[in-house]
Amino acid sequence: MQPQSRPSGPVEKANVVMSETLTVVIEELSDLLALDPGELSPETQVTDEAGGESIELLEFAFRIEKRLGVRLRIQDLDFKDLELTPQGTLAPATLARLAAQYPFYNFASLAGKKIHNRLSLITVAGLASLVDQAVAQEAATVEADTGKTAKTSAAVSPPLP
Repeated sequence: MQPQSRPSGPVEKANVVMSETLTVVIEELSDLLALDPGELSPETQVTDEAGGESIELLEFAFRIEKRLGVRLRIQDLDFKDLELTPQGTLAPATLARLAAQYPFYNFASLAGKKIHNRLSLITVAGLASLVDQAVAQEAATVEADTGKTAKTSAAVSPPLP
């Protein structure tokens, strides 16, 4: 499959304007999971509600790397020691800890949803947040490398007469 070009601007869906990243995530997930894009919302749990499995999450990461040029490391989300309520939802203390540990990831949509395992925490919006963070880290790395190269070039180059 050929990589698709990135959308040029926000896409309106159900009277909500979605970010470019969210649009890309929905496009890739819907293609990967053989779903209509309208079946996915930011709050959709990728495994529990969309039927994805860990292998699809790995394939999703490969697709994002190919399409956007950033490495997505879903395995770095260390969702351990999850305390659940008797109803099977995340305990408030666990939600607070996760939000502090991963400030870029939106856990609010998981409040009140049943959690079956750690993969239950991965939502469409959460993946979009993870992609945004990966893009920002890549940009910062490139900027830092460019700055080092410019400083090195200036230090090596003799001054002009």
